[in-house]
Amino acid sequence: MAFDVLQPALRSRGNITATARDHYGDTTVYSEMEALFRGKPDGRLVLPTLADLVDRVAALQARVAHLDSE
Repeated sequence: MAFDVLQPALRSRGNITATARDHYGDTTVYSEMEALFRGKPDGRLVLPTLADLVDRVAALQARVAHLDSE
C-alpha cells in the first residue's frame, strides 16, 4: 500500500507475505492505510499529562466495576 502512494520514493525489497497480500486485497484496510499515507503530518506528538492519565484510569476502573456488577 505504501508503495502505491510513495512511489518512486519507496521501493520494494522483495516478495510480500501472504498476510500482507490479504490486507492489500481488503478494501477497508487499504482505504484506511491510503488515508494514513496520504495524510499531512503536523509534526507534533501529543503526550497525555499525568492528570489526564489518572482521569482515564479512574474512568476505566469505573467502567470495569459497572461491568462486574451486571
